[in-house]
Amino acid sequence: MNRRIEERFNAVDKRFDNLKAYVDSRFNELKDYVDVKFSSLKEYVDARLTEMSKRIDDLNKVLSARIEDLSKIIQALSIEVSSIKTDIIKILKEKT
Repeated sequence: MNRRIEERFNAVDKRFDNLKAYVDSRFNELKDYVDVKFSSLKEYVDARLTEMSKRIDDLNKVLSARIEDLSKIIQALSIEVSSIKTDIIKILKEKT
């Protein structure tokens, strides 16, 4: 009778060992799957961030050039306004 009980316990232990091996195997498969997906997602996000960074840099260059052009135009207009102001003052002095 003890032998039969011992055999049953051994059978249960074997089933638990088999179940543990299955669960470990399944866990490792899922872990590998998640790792691959995560790695793929990371590569995608890194590529998108790099692309966005390049776009921002390009936009920054364009905007800096445009701001520089506008600054030059403002300086030229300021000089022109100053010249016109000087001419008006001369004309007004000549009339008086």
